[in-house]
Amino acid sequence: MLAEVEDIRDIARRDDPSGLKGTVRIGVVQTVGAYVLSLAMPRMREAFPDLRIHVGEDRLEGLPHKLSDGTHDVLLIPDGSDDPDFTRVRLMREPLHLVLPSDHRLAGYDAIDPDWLRGETILSMDRNPRLHDQIARLCSEVGAIDVQDYCGTTLDTLRQMVAAGMGLSLLPALYVRSDVVREKLVVARPLTRLAPVRDLSMLWRTSSPRQAVFETLAATIGASIAPWE
Repeated sequence: MLAEVEDIRDIARRDDPSGLKGTVRIGVVQTVGAYVLSLAMPRMREAFPDLRIHVGEDRLEGLPHKLSDGTHDVLLIPDGSDDPDFTRVRLMREPLHLVLPSDHRLAGYDAIDPDWLRGETILSMDRNPRLHDQIARLCSEVGAIDVQDYCGTTLDTLRQMVAAGMGLSLLPALYVRSDVVREKLVVARPLTRLAPVRDLSMLWRTSSPRQAVFETLAATIGASIAPWE
């Protein structure tokens, strides 16, 4: 009911044909939001100078409810949702890159053969079961040690743990692009095969009258962040 009221308000607020004015409230998770939006925001501001973006960060499991009840207009999350009440647009398929200390024995290579990770400790970053399964299979196949004690830890904290020599980690390529490349204590390298991947998706209520706005916004964000497609 609250979402229906909010959709009616959206219709009332629209005073231009494109709808690219007013406010869009984006719900994100920590392992997506900050670094993805930091890459996409310059293009969004240039394309939609009259559109205000409000970002709210939350745990993944709580975001679909907040989309349903109208707290958020759209979600920016990994892997999306199969809920028929939501429209989902995949923005990109994002690989994970290996992050390791800059003085590690493998740091001098441009890309890492997974077989070289035998015996290495891999610190997992995410509770996402699809991603966990991929990382677990990789570790099992090459003889690496999959440590899931730090799932839910921030990406910045995992990066610092790698710098401290506590293990290696597989972190999202966009995070590497926005944050790790500036780091002196760690380096990031792609895997030559078996690299875990995740889909980044944008979701909104199928009942929303702002479908065209959200489709345009999704296309703009996707164009800003997807060099691997």
